[in-house]
Amino acid sequence: MKKIIGMIGIVVVMMLLVLCLVPKAEARTIGLLVGPSLNLEGLNDVLGVLNKELGADFSLKEGLMYSLVLKGDWVTPVWRKGIDFSVCQAKAEDTIMGSWVGNQREKIGIEIGVLIMPIFFTRTYEPKGKGKISTRLGLGLGGVVTLVNISQEKTTFFWDQDGNLQETKQSSSKSLILPSFGVQLSAGLEYRLGKNDGEYDWSRKRKSILLEVRYISSTIEIRDPEAKPNPMEISVEMSEFSLRMGFITEF
Repeated sequence: MKKIIGMIGIVVVMMLLVLCLVPKAEARTIGLLVGPSLNLEGLNDVLGVLNKELGADFSLKEGLMYSLVLKGDWVTPVWRKGIDFSVCQAKAEDTIMGSWVGNQREKIGIEIGVLIMPIFFTRTYEPKGKGKISTRLGLGLGGVVTLVNISQEKTTFFWDQDGNLQETKQSSSKSLILPSFGVQLSAGLEYRLGKNDGEYDWSRKRKSILLEVRYISSTIEIRDPEAKPNPMEISVEMSEFSLRMGFITEF
């Protein structure tokens, strides 16, 4: 978990450095958005195969995806360049209880944590208009980084020579980093906060509410050459539409 938090921190710092090193733009914005996480049906299908083999009931529950969006002018004030970083996580856990074999029995608790991070370099068209509502269209190229962490705790119960029930525990964990190429398309409505006296002043710093629809297309390649009894190599399609909403401000 510490490695995952550290990686997120590095990504955020890099985003801030990239934008700050860009020559002073006419209007730079930062936004915090939230919406449903990516559909985890494909990953749950993979877990379904594991459930059949182990007699378990692993299922990842969909939660929320949080996004940090940074943008600055590009070529003209109506074209913006930026970085769009999102993160969502899910967890599945179950306990498998084995049968008695001789004088011992095993209980295995398994926890599967998944962290999905779409990261895109974006170009957004934001035409100027009158009033408080404006539109935007965007294109992003980048990728989706998926981190999978599997933790296992095995408890072995056994009867000792005196007829007492004893137990021993062993813990282990394994992490997979799964990068993949991705494309993002977006369309949104921005509602500017504050008073609007006559024609809206587009040159002043603004604070706005943004509602956006975006489409992310990516394929996660799950490869684990050390998997037993056979190496694992599975493709999971992650292409879908989603909504997100949040607050943006110029700085």
